[in-house]
Amino acid sequence: MATAIAKVSCSVQPLVITPSETWDGLDGTWSSFNLSIGVPAQDVRLLPSWQSFQTLVVAPEGCSAYSNYNDCVNSRGQVFNLSQSSNWSYVGLFEFGIEQDLNLVGNAYYGYDSIILDDSNRTTVDGATVGAFAVSDFWLGSLGLNPKPTNWSDTSHGVSLMTKLKGQDAIPSISFGYTAGAPYRFSGVEGSLTLGGYDQSRFEVNNIEFDFASDPGKDTIVAIQSITTQAVNSSSSVELLPAPIYASIDSTVSQIWLPLDACQAFEREFGLTYDSTYNLYIVNSSLHTSLLARNASVNFTIGTTASGLQTTTITLPYAAFDMTAQSPYQGLADRSNYFPLRRAANSSQYTLGRTFMQEAYITVDYERAKFNVSQCIWPQDVGDVPMIIIIEPPPPSQNSGYSGASSGTIVSAIAGTSSKADLSGGAIGGIVAGSVIGVLAVIGLATWLVRRDKKMKARLAEKEKGDAPSSSSSSSRDSISHTTIGVGEKGTAVFPKAELEGSTVLEDPKLSLRPASSIASPTTLGYGGSTWSSTQADAVSPALVSPGAASEAGGLEIFEMPGDMPELAQADGRTITEKEMMRRREEVYNGVDPSSPSTPVTAEPSERRAVQPEEVVLRNELRDDVSEPNSRFSFE
Repeated sequence: MATAIAKVSCSVQPLVITPSETWDGLDGTWSSFNLSIGVPAQDVRLLPSWQSFQTLVVAPEGCSAYSNYNDCVNSRGQVFNLSQSSNWSYVGLFEFGIEQDLNLVGNAYYGYDSIILDDSNRTTVDGATVGAFAVSDFWLGSLGLNPKPTNWSDTSHGVSLMTKLKGQDAIPSISFGYTAGAPYRFSGVEGSLTLGGYDQSRFEVNNIEFDFASDPGKDTIVAIQSITTQAVNSSSSVELLPAPIYASIDSTVSQIWLPLDACQAFEREFGLTYDSTYNLYIVNSSLHTSLLARNASVNFTIGTTASGLQTTTITLPYAAFDMTAQSPYQGLADRSNYFPLRRAANSSQYTLGRTFMQEAYITVDYERAKFNVSQCIWPQDVGDVPMIIIIEPPPPSQNSGYSGASSGTIVSAIAGTSSKADLSGGAIGGIVAGSVIGVLAVIGLATWLVRRDKKMKARLAEKEKGDAPSSSSSSSRDSISHTTIGVGEKGTAVFPKAELEGSTVLEDPKLSLRPASSIASPTTLGYGGSTWSSTQADAVSPALVSPGAASEAGGLEIFEMPGDMPELAQADGRTITEKEMMRRREEVYNGVDPSSPSTPVTAEPSERRAVQPEEVVLRNELRDDVSEPNSRFSFE
């Protein structure tokens, strides 16, 4: 790790999470980690994700369409049955707020429950945010490492697992170190996950320090300056990346997503053929034999900028690309060898997934908003003698990362300050003057908003007298929450998230789950592939099947028909900016049809890949005697 991160002793030690000793996955072989959720505890196996702000687990409904329920449950890392946890506190049904750039979508039941980590202390976190899902775009659950809070509304927030761990002194800082593990090394080297520090025995130390990206949804972005391999029967190097790009390092997904011209360079060099039916590079048996014999390595040179400056090279042997995928991944009917390269539609999809993380070790320090990427090392006894290094928290005045959430309040990041102890009189004067100007600006903005609000209310009142709208329209208009700018602890600006129309309280699904003796078949899904059909009302809570009964984060409703489906809000941790608040206010007052004031003018939904009916199902009890004649996939 970079030398700028402290590595001294601390009374609070990092948590080393124990691998499950199981290799999971439909699109590869991945080292998972054990976790227990609920009271009594239910064991699940998850993959770490620093894109996710919540712990996401598979619900029992995610396996009831398959011919062998128990085999499916094991393949998905076990399931979490929220109806069997006495500690479950339900919040609502929300859409995933992650991986939408890659067209991976779905909804989950969100709530709070107890989580037990599989470390030496069996650390318990109460009231952790948990989402239970059934869609197959995410086959395994995710252990959310991102410390951003989850916004349910402008007054309700879910504190992240990492923030809770730091708050109860279970870890010294909001940071982690991770590598995915490599099944092809020796007899299989499992992944490594350390919270509050990193394992220096797993990588070659370098001093390259990456700053977090400005994109609030993707912190760990690096510049890929080049991708090279050695030519066949030659010592010359072949360039596989025509031009430098910026890509996100993301363990939530498996493959490496690159621009089309880079994918075509891989095709030419390795003889790959793109299968448009499955959107995969399927490798037939003869090509597979040839590539294994060649055993080429691929070198990824990454840096802090697109050219020059600090760089490091992560080398992947061909074995890291020798993947196997099986049904139902991408609609495959048979087990197939494939090369884990995906064609990106645009720059937002450029991603280095778990394939890359087999040979790379990442250390992320959220409190300093910095991270490091290093080449893994592979001594024969790797993992036997770990070298755990503590990442100390920075002084409060130097915290440039996430400050977490306190009492449901989302506080903006505090900018880093100079380490110089003394300030000149001129600097102090400038700070005071700037503070006064800032306060006056806030007061002026608040005054302007109040006056504008009064004027608009007066206009609405006059219009109501003339048009005599229905009581339902008036009620809908009054439900709009006017966002204000306040001041949080230590003078830090606080930006509550705006509440949109249609906000309702959802019924806890475990109060209306289908009886164990009942079996349901999946039916037509709504837009996005994750909304339950109204024909299944006897099996699921009415909140899932009635267009007006369920709300998304921020209050948007779930609609059944694709043509009516709005862009769903996400269960994410992003705060709303002043500019966005003003744009929202303009939309509310000037962009709403008076005949239907509760419907904001929005852009058309972005096109998303259709999800098949069998991807969302409706069983909640563990059974192995189910045989669906129409089931598409089998785990027998």
